[in-house]
Amino acid sequence: MASMVWFQCVFAAIALILLAGSLLGRMNIKAWMAFVPLWLTFSYTVGAFSLWGGGFLFHWGVMDYSGGYVIHLSSGVAGFTAAYWLRPK
Repeated sequence: MASMVWFQCVFAAIALILLAGSLLGRMNIKAWMAFVPLWLTFSYTVGAFSLWGGGFLFHWGVMDYSGGYVIHLSSGVAGFTAAYWLRPK
C-alpha cells in the first residue's frame, strides 16, 4: 500500500509541475498555495481515481498506460483555463 501511495503522489507532483509552468508567472505564492490543494482534491483525484482506480472511465474501456490522460490532460486543461482567467501580469 505504501508503494501505491508513493506512486500516486509522484504522479500528482508531476501534474503540479506541468501546471506550474503556465501559472507561476501569473500568481503570487499565497494564491498558488491555496490553489494547489484545491486543484489536487477536486480535479486531479477525480480524474486519477475514475481512470486508475477502477472507476467509471476504466469500466468504459479507457486505457491510460503512461499517465497521458490523467497527468497531461488534467494539468493542460487546468493550465489553459487558469491562464485564460488570470490574464498576463
